[in-house]
Amino acid sequence: MTKKVKFHHIEDDAENPGDEEKVGYCKPPKHSRFRRGQSGNPKGRPRVAYEEDDFPVRRFMMEPVEITRKGKKEQVPTYEAILMRLGTKALSGDDASAKLLLKYTGGLKDFREEWKRVMTEADMKMIEMVREASNAWVNDLADKKAKERDDEES
Repeated sequence: MTKKVKFHHIEDDAENPGDEEKVGYCKPPKHSRFRRGQSGNPKGRPRVAYEEDDFPVRRFMMEPVEITRKGKKEQVPTYEAILMRLGTKALSGDDASAKLLLKYTGGLKDFREEWKRVMTEADMKMIEMVREASNAWVNDLADKKAKERDDEES
């Protein structure tokens, strides 16, 4: 039983110079064979051009709406207003809203990583502030001791 060959490359003929003229089943003419490394579909599937008319939901979600936040009126995109409303409902105890919000915002893992990163930055700032304060305290203490020695020597 012979194995069928899907594509026949011209370079394969260099190995068998005797069958250059043979044309038939699974042996297309030499001029119409695929070149090695050349795609059978060089242009590929055409890309779909982005047009706003094709995405009415996207356009709707980007439309500004007026909301009141902390007593001030401001305009935000519709999707942001929806997320804020969903968050408010989740905080008030609506489990379905909480589940939906967590599902579409990447889950708790991303929030935990972000919180760790934020906490780490805050911790580093606090450590640096303590380090500066302790250095200033040590320097002040050293200056006082040096001043006391100078007073004793005089």
